[in-house]
Amino acid sequence: LVLSESYFMDPRGVSSKMRLGRAVAATRPLFDLVGTFEWNSASFTPLKPAGVVARLTGAALLHGANPWLGYYAMEGDDATNAASRTALSQLLLFRKNHPEFYTNLTVLSPVGSVLPLESFNSLGVQYPVVPSHVNTLSGLGLPTEGVCDQDLAETDLSRFHYLAAEGAACVGSLASSNIAQWVQAGGVLVTAPDLATYDEIGRPRPRSKVADLLGMTGLSTKSIGMGMVHVVPSGE
Repeated sequence: LVLSESYFMDPRGVSSKMRLGRAVAATRPLFDLVGTFEWNSASFTPLKPAGVVARLTGAALLHGANPWLGYYAMEGDDATNAASRTALSQLLLFRKNHPEFYTNLTVLSPVGSVLPLESFNSLGVQYPVVPSHVNTLSGLGLPTEGVCDQDLAETDLSRFHYLAAEGAACVGSLASSNIAQWVQAGGVLVTAPDLATYDEIGRPRPRSKVADLLGMTGLSTKSIGMGMVHVVPSGE
């Protein structure tokens, strides 16, 4: 199983992180520690406000994760925590009574987001494992499905119309070939210029491996086969 701790995150951050968790876990169980209690207190007994508790828990449930809850402030008669416990119990009771809504969940999105774990590990924290476009698109009402860069070689990309590659500098040869074939078959690649400019263990290449496979001297915006490459300057 895959464990996640998301105490110091807002609901949108939890949602983005669960895309990463879902991509890493695949078919395995995913658990997220929901930060229901206030950290800066003597005994961690105050719960966060009811609306915050509900949104944090809902963000985990939305992605098929199992809420992992601390025991703080789950008992007692104090009125301060009553509303928060009610908000939490309503969500968990609905899940208990309707398991059919929480099994075999599938993300229905035309957009695959490359999650650059290998770039993070090899090149540093300037390559966040959850790229900024995930939050941007989510805020516009467009969900994305996360695809870990280490799995790109074996991922069936045909279910996506778009593939967003931001900060995915380290991409192996087989994964680059899979991306290039998908573009030629009709996919739209939206990417930063550094895509596949390093191999999967961080060794620099003279230019992007994906560009090489597409017959380009470097990544640029142009139609390729039945598809298209759209290059966005780094930072945009």
